[in-house]
Amino acid sequence: MLIFFDTEFTDLHWQARLISIGLIAADGRTFYAELSDTYQVTDCGDFAREVVLPLLDGGESRMPLPTLSLRLGNWIEGFEQPVTLATDSLAWDWPWIQKFFEEPGTWPVNLAGQPLLLNMNYLADYDKFDAAIAKAFADGLRRHHSLDDAKANRLGWIEAGGDIEMSARGIAVAESVPDAGVAAEQKLSETDWWKRVCANANRMAVDEEYRKLIAKDLS
Repeated sequence: MLIFFDTEFTDLHWQARLISIGLIAADGRTFYAELSDTYQVTDCGDFAREVVLPLLDGGESRMPLPTLSLRLGNWIEGFEQPVTLATDSLAWDWPWIQKFFEEPGTWPVNLAGQPLLLNMNYLADYDKFDAAIAKAFADGLRRHHSLDDAKANRLGWIEAGGDIEMSARGIAVAESVPDAGVAAEQKLSETDWWKRVCANANRMAVDEEYRKLIAKDLS
């Protein structure tokens, strides 16, 4: 089962704190949570205060991080089949998943240790993916609401015809992402966690340069 997810956080720097996470499975099932104990409004940059915070649902969506980790793990395991998470921002989204399940024995038994990266290198038709996302937001989804962003990515993936063959994907970050067995036994320090964020960000930059080169060649 492919599950699309997105996160919102306080700012674009190494001390960013999680605000919310939204996930939607390929079959339409959803999970959404807002954090009640990870940040204060004063931690948020201008963009988060002006754009992200006003979109929060509040109410029953709010929960502390330990509750989120437990509920999300149970939700993923409830699919009772192998699950792969899909993200369009490996550098910023995926480390939160690793953070949720960093304690030994908490990594969901059916969750793959590598995500699907939703960018032009791994999708069957990235132009259709991009166009479908733009249409989803034009039709009413809220950009920078984590669940709506995940929903938009799902719609884009469907319109694009899915991802390319796994063997051709060659996810560049394989060496920096532990498989499920390793993750269940490995607890990352905060320093190591942010080193991983920086390493992933560098690889995303390489992907972006590759995209620019292709666009230049096609122009």
